[in-house]
Amino acid sequence: MNSTLFITSSHGNHYMYDFSKREFMHVHPLIHICYLFDKVQMLDKLVQSPNEEGLSVLKKYGEENVKYHLNKYIYMKSVGYFGFIEKPPFTQYTGQSILQSIANVNNIVFEVTDACNLACTYCINRKMYSTRISRKKTKLPFNATKATLDYLVPLWNSELNKSPYKDIIIGFYGGEPLVNFPTIKECVEYCKKIPQRIFKFMMTTNGTLLDQHMDFLVKNNFRLTISLDGNSKGQSYRTFLNGKNSFNKVYSNLKLLQKKYPIFWEKNISFNSVLHNRNNVNDIHQFIYNEFGKIPEIHPLNNSGIRPEQREKFKKMFRPYETTLKQDSNRLIKERFTSDPHIFGLCQFLLWYGRNQFFDFESFLYAPESNIKTTTGTCFPFSRKLYVTAQQKILVCERISHQYALGEIQNNNIILDTEKIAETYNSYYSKLYPQCKTCYMINGCHQCIFQLDDLNSKVPICKMYKSEEQMSNYIKNQIDVLEENHINYEKLFKEAILS
Repeated sequence: MNSTLFITSSHGNHYMYDFSKREFMHVHPLIHICYLFDKVQMLDKLVQSPNEEGLSVLKKYGEENVKYHLNKYIYMKSVGYFGFIEKPPFTQYTGQSILQSIANVNNIVFEVTDACNLACTYCINRKMYSTRISRKKTKLPFNATKATLDYLVPLWNSELNKSPYKDIIIGFYGGEPLVNFPTIKECVEYCKKIPQRIFKFMMTTNGTLLDQHMDFLVKNNFRLTISLDGNSKGQSYRTFLNGKNSFNKVYSNLKLLQKKYPIFWEKNISFNSVLHNRNNVNDIHQFIYNEFGKIPEIHPLNNSGIRPEQREKFKKMFRPYETTLKQDSNRLIKERFTSDPHIFGLCQFLLWYGRNQFFDFESFLYAPESNIKTTTGTCFPFSRKLYVTAQQKILVCERISHQYALGEIQNNNIILDTEKIAETYNSYYSKLYPQCKTCYMINGCHQCIFQLDDLNSKVPICKMYKSEEQMSNYIKNQIDVLEENHINYEKLFKEAILS
């Protein structure tokens, strides 16, 4: 694999990116020409003994200019540019490494119920999706949350925990989590009794039950994400079980919370919206910002796992983010900033492909042994969170199918076989590695293997795979974002937060 890619932006500017150096450069096109001659071992045919192509280059750019950039190219090559890269074999996971990861997990998410008091048309657990999970209106008992915490506390207090002073984040998930408020309340009270730990609480809610429980949520300083698709028309796919639009109820609850607890509202409330054919980016953004003073996260409908008989209905509902920006794209990108997928994607790109990235003090003080990531962008098991379903299955994340559960709770006991987990991951990676080792998404792959449709097949196909040409186009798109939008770089570097 070539370590250097050359890119020409939509505005005709020339750049190069070198994977080994992790550097971007604005370059003269002659550097690329020298590179192309060198690749076929004809660098001497450019100036020293020019062939027909060399004479054409000399005529176009002038001999002195060509000589200057040829010398520059030779020097750059001597200091490590224009080489080759090879992805090393992926690291084999072990049971001990999985156990250490569990000991360091500081984000626990409980699906306190799979029941919901809404019947959203586009919900992934309704008939549109083949990946839907059979919902039995199960409520996670408090004892299951207690068992999970009792299992983790000794590990948090052990030598395996390399970050013993981190706050512990407890998230409550659904369904609609407030349908099972008793378990939430008992879990919060139990957390307060655990010594030497600071717990913080989070929840995503549809907002319909906030009027009943807001005092408790404020008292315990919950961070709340409200699911709201904009105005009444935008919210019309989010209906109660009787088919009635939930907008009026949610709106009145939010206004009550905003008025009653303004400081809490300012610090602890965020919004998440789904984009579809009854709203658009501008309408969602303007409504939520004008009514509630917040900039919402906006995401299109999930396009994975659509049932064949539902595809036409899905096509009518689906709207890509870019196509709904209309004429206000520049203004919206500026106002939404990192909430805009263009800027967020740019931030990810700069994070993974720039050379000045530090994830902690250790990486700031000491250079890592290798900048090459291992197979895929899948999180190391339990490195980001531990997720317990209402059926008491244990997964690494709420975003993946329950078929990939790695453990369970039985009779209030945690069953996690770390050796088996390591073996499972290693088997998946061994199937994908032949694609990974020739893929140019070397440093910034964010393809979770559990989002692949054919993971259990003999040869799964990675959706994120990029050839040299595809990677060049990806970089070009990011450069176009930089060139076409007057980005405030100081604001970008100060405020961009990636998780």
